[in-house]
Amino acid sequence: MICGFLDTKGILYPCSRWEHVSKAEELVDKFNLKRTKPFELCEDVLLKNGWICIRTSDAYKCVYDDEGNVVFITDEQQKFFEDHKAEFNECQIADIEDMLRDSGKLYQFHKKGE
Repeated sequence: MICGFLDTKGILYPCSRWEHVSKAEELVDKFNLKRTKPFELCEDVLLKNGWICIRTSDAYKCVYDDEGNVVFITDEQQKFFEDHKAEFNECQIADIEDMLRDSGKLYQFHKKGE
């Protein structure tokens, strides 16, 4: 089962199911991403920069960035979902479908490997 953060280039940074907070801190530091508010959670910083959080029971992304622009799923993230579809559990698949319906290409996800 896949668990971690998926960047905008479609690269997964895996972590254990209990490591998302520390992994988010590590990634924000590694990529020198800036917090826009005091005490902003590192996970929120990643999400507002287009990253997707994948946990054992769900998957989610941010709808808007700090400027109010819609954060769409990139082609690379879409490809990752398609290439690894069999590795997601039922709850993750449901959330991925919702994300793709709103800001990706849901038809393409079902077209490959149906």
